[in-house]
Amino acid sequence: MTQRAVNAARLPICEALFSIGRDKDNQLSLPHDAAVSRHHCAISVVGGEFQLKDLNSSNGTYLNGKRVQGTVPLALPAQVTVGQSRLLVAPEQTDIASETLCEQATFCGSGSIVIPARAVLERRSEAFMVVDVIGSTQLVKQNEAQFAAVIVTMGKVLQHALRTESEPFLQCTGDGFLACFGDAQAALNAALELGPRLAARHDPVPPLSVALHWGSASLSPTGDRTGQDVHGVFALEKVRHVEPEMAPTRRASGVRQLIVMSERFRSKLGPSRQQQTTSVGRYRLKGFDGEQQVFRWVEP
Repeated sequence: MTQRAVNAARLPICEALFSIGRDKDNQLSLPHDAAVSRHHCAISVVGGEFQLKDLNSSNGTYLNGKRVQGTVPLALPAQVTVGQSRLLVAPEQTDIASETLCEQATFCGSGSIVIPARAVLERRSEAFMVVDVIGSTQLVKQNEAQFAAVIVTMGKVLQHALRTESEPFLQCTGDGFLACFGDAQAALNAALELGPRLAARHDPVPPLSVALHWGSASLSPTGDRTGQDVHGVFALEKVRHVEPEMAPTRRASGVRQLIVMSERFRSKLGPSRQQQTTSVGRYRLKGFDGEQQVFRWVEP
């Protein structure tokens, strides 16, 4: 069997116990990933079957986006996330083309995609971004494979945007994503780059709806963000359903995109960025106390 890291290096799993961690005595050492524990997890062969065990790591081990509790079966191909490193575990004969397909299949497998944080999180304030593909149900019926490819690319673009975050978080919602940033400007930049980057790889690109909110959240035992403001950003994205005139506009890249934000998020932006927004009204939304003013991003 082979194990493939994000940097395309291959490493054979030749022993009954294959350990992964930051220390050099592991079969796979990741010394440059500060989010990885000294002895993070291990892959073992039991009766011809593979198993994955978390070794009480600080930030958890994730199998196809789901946090591992104890020892679990490891069916190949599979994506194992430790710290900020994504590893593809696949059969030895897997070629480069097949590796790409395996990576895509495991990237959006069952459950959510979670980039573990570097430390145990407490309640914190951050920028929440929800991205949704408009008309996803119809798009899946028309061409499910193409839609899945768009979601995979979207996830990779957002992962790239999160690369400089000290506590990155990315979760797949099925037809979109929830991402968390430490800075409102960084979240807005990610939203603005998403459409053009998708257009560079896919034609056509489905219309996108993006909601941005600033608030606080807690980390659940499974690694998810929870709290009133998390509900708030999802409710904010749904404003377009109650406001028929709030349709996505066509950007210079040819992508149709709608970006809305809460007043609290807008207040975290600089004056020049605030001038590129317009109010679309006040709404009562789940996760907010009282009516909230909602703003829309306007292309310069």
